[in-house]
Amino acid sequence: MQIEAGGQEKQLDKLKNRWYRYTKQCWLGLNKEFTKAEPAVYFEDINQDGELNRNFIFNNEYTLKKTYWKHFLTDCEPLLAEFSNVIERAEQEVAKAEAYFQKQYEDIMKNFDPKVVKLKKKMKLVVAPRAFDKMIEDNIGDE
Repeated sequence: MQIEAGGQEKQLDKLKNRWYRYTKQCWLGLNKEFTKAEPAVYFEDINQDGELNRNFIFNNEYTLKKTYWKHFLTDCEPLLAEFSNVIERAEQEVAKAEAYFQKQYEDIMKNFDPKVVKLKKKMKLVVAPRAFDKMIEDNIGDE
């Protein structure tokens, strides 16, 4: 597969790099926040292809440690929290991400200079003498 961005592949790469850094930063921040939060279990009943399913979301590892498979629902019951909190938080994060993405896109389109090239570290390949001799002998013998 090849990326087609209408001649703006370099701008797209720059936007992707910023996006990856942003998502990593968000993930780390949310991880710290949820780790410090009180244990909570959220669940959502969904209907997929005529089959009722229940999705459980545990906000951190301490919540999981408080639940045992043998009496799963009984252990989850005192930890239940409103699923609307999850939806609300997801909507907030999506709104922040969209705002960040739009701001970065505008910045890149406004300030992009194709003459500026990101420096890349040169990679060297060091091969010991006679390292490929065995492979060459095996290939010649196969023919």
